[in-house]
Amino acid sequence: MIKAVTGRGSALVPVVERIMREDIFHGPLDWQSPEDLTAAATEALAIYEADKEFHDADTRFRKARWARVLAERQALEAPNSQTLRDSLKTAQEAEQSALRDLQTFTLHPAQTV
Repeated sequence: MIKAVTGRGSALVPVVERIMREDIFHGPLDWQSPEDLTAAATEALAIYEADKEFHDADTRFRKARWARVLAERQALEAPNSQTLRDSLKTAQEAEQSALRDLQTFTLHPAQTV
């Protein structure tokens, strides 16, 4: 539905859905009417486009954080694997980089890490 309403590719659907959940409805979407969902998808796309760089940085951070969580799980399952420890370190570094990028939007310049 979101893809049809926004006319955008699949990559943007999770971002628009997250904006709908977090910024428009402040909760789940399953109890919304089709009309409300359509209006919210249009509004969410406008919110995204008004601050695209922030939302893209937020998406990169969320993906990097999830990749780090998965790498931690794998490293815990095979603690003697140097490859998995290296993968975890790479994932941690990617998460920190994405966090720094995101913080440029959310912190005062004097507060960045």
